[in-house]
Amino acid sequence: MNRFAVLLAGGVLVLPMLGCGSSDDNSEPVTFEEWLGSFTSDYDPASSLADLAGRSTVATEATLLDIEDGAIFGSSPDDDAASHSVNLIFETDTGGRYYVELPRPAYIAMDELRAAMPLGASSVIYLQPSNDSRDENRFNVREGPVWFFTTPQGWILDDPESGIITPLEGSDSLGFDRPEEGDNRLQVWLVDPKVPSG
Repeated sequence: MNRFAVLLAGGVLVLPMLGCGSSDDNSEPVTFEEWLGSFTSDYDPASSLADLAGRSTVATEATLLDIEDGAIFGSSPDDDAASHSVNLIFETDTGGRYYVELPRPAYIAMDELRAAMPLGASSVIYLQPSNDSRDENRFNVREGPVWFFTTPQGWILDDPESGIITPLEGSDSLGFDRPEEGDNRLQVWLVDPKVPSG
């Protein structure tokens, strides 16, 4: 059983649920929905897309390009009680890349999670930079910048099967109305686009 807690920028606390067991040849492949259901969030929700954009350092459209193994939090990289994460790799039309950290229960293997991800799908992302310290209890930390979704409302995905969804926060509990009711374009979710200079 693994318990994971990581404090995200902007006061977002992501707590993966307790999970037990491991993947084996007889188990069903992990699904995108199963991974999303492996953690929950307690955060101060934005009241609108404009509010979300105002809290964010980055607001842009990008493609979910790939994922990579993220930071490990524990006494050592092999600590059975360590907490694991995954970096979602987004790329913009201009080639900018953003590595966005989310929890990964240890029982979900990286190759399984990659197979379940809608890689190549377009997204609108609202981000804040990670300010986590690089102390002796953090391993496998990227050398470059790592980001967090400003709130779980800050990932809008054009899913190839389901259309426009907000994976980390269902539309029924999003906290504000979907923009332009009846307009199914991803672009209407992007308010006040911004990317860091340099």
